[in-house]
Amino acid sequence: MGEYLNANMAEFWFLLGFILLAVELVAFGMASGVLLFAGIGALITGALFLLGILPETWIAGIASFGVASGASTA
Repeated sequence: MGEYLNANMAEFWFLLGFILLAVELVAFGMASGVLLFAGIGALITGALFLLGILPETWIAGIASFGVASGASTA
């Protein structure tokens, strides 16, 4: 399972982003915003991996997720 995630990092971040957005929509009705901005950050991170801008490492992914979530919140 770990090898699959390491080989498909962009897909993992896209899936995480869509799951976070779906939970925000279904459970909270887009009222909290926390999962909304985290989902947007995950989608941005997935796009950066897919475009080859970020190296496919977990450190780069987590850092990009945090920065993208914070930037989308601001």
